[in-house]
Amino acid sequence: MRLTKKNSHKSLFLLVIVLIFLSGCKQKLSDGKEKFDGAGISYEMKLPSSWEVQKDYKEKYNEAASFGAKDKKSNSDMFVLINKKAGMDLKDFGDKTRTELSEAYGYKDEKELYMNTFELNKFPVYKYTVYSTFKEKQVWGHLYYVETEHSLVQLIFYSADDSNYEKRAEIIDESVRSLVETSYKDVADEPVKDNTSEETVEIKNNQLTFSIKGFQVLDIKNDSKIASVRFEMTNNSEEEISAERWLQLVKAKQNEEELKSTGLPEAKRGTVMDTQFSKQKEMVKPGESIETLVLYELLDEDPVILSFDQEAFKDQEDMVLDIPEYYAK
Repeated sequence: MRLTKKNSHKSLFLLVIVLIFLSGCKQKLSDGKEKFDGAGISYEMKLPSSWEVQKDYKEKYNEAASFGAKDKKSNSDMFVLINKKAGMDLKDFGDKTRTELSEAYGYKDEKELYMNTFELNKFPVYKYTVYSTFKEKQVWGHLYYVETEHSLVQLIFYSADDSNYEKRAEIIDESVRSLVETSYKDVADEPVKDNTSEETVEIKNNQLTFSIKGFQVLDIKNDSKIASVRFEMTNNSEEEISAERWLQLVKAKQNEEELKSTGLPEAKRGTVMDTQFSKQKEMVKPGESIETLVLYELLDEDPVILSFDQEAFKDQEDMVLDIPEYYAK
């Protein structure tokens, strides 16, 4: 069948409309590069063109964040956490992190949690995607762990669960691939702040020594709070042991109800606290020490009582962590 001149014009008009629509749907990266730094390390990266930098990113996203941005066209956000690579155990990092994230986000089978790995500037990148909640809205969480020459950078993107989330995931991936470490300066790590005095409480037997050095209260979403107890364990025995022995020998209670130990909150991943917490599972050789921490889910603002196994620590008195003034902050 032969098209008439009139129909040809109409078909051409529709084609132009389709091309305009398709070109409008294609997202791209910004021409300019955003610069940020943390732990003495500087970076550059390109954001998607519809995203804008947030000046109050620490208040909006995470007090440990080094950068933050928001999509002007959707309810999507991102922030960056930086941790120096020195001293970190990155062996089997991808699989171990997948296991930790699957537990944190409630996956019964860790294989259900999407994971992808690729290389950027000759270093590995680990990407995980979860379906979660951010600011009381359902979102797709794209969690990237990018290794660079001197650091492990965590880029957390919370992408709106809308009709464009798949296209947005593609441009987010391009944005992450634009990340470059530009400079490095050797500076001391910022110490983990706690709310105790400088006095160290020591609990000891012929197998090990627990030197309790501090505690703090962490604010978590939905007004829940977590107590962090920082301690050093010295191995006095002749066999390797891990600091996880704490969980067998020490109980934390509020009003006689035992507190549950918990994992590191997502907001603290990639921070100095993350590095300390991960050391809890490391094996400690005889005569050596390791500093780590343990986390407990708080029930209320009553004092936390630490009680010690009486068979292991005979006649050891309970220790009281008086937290109300910190709970109110």
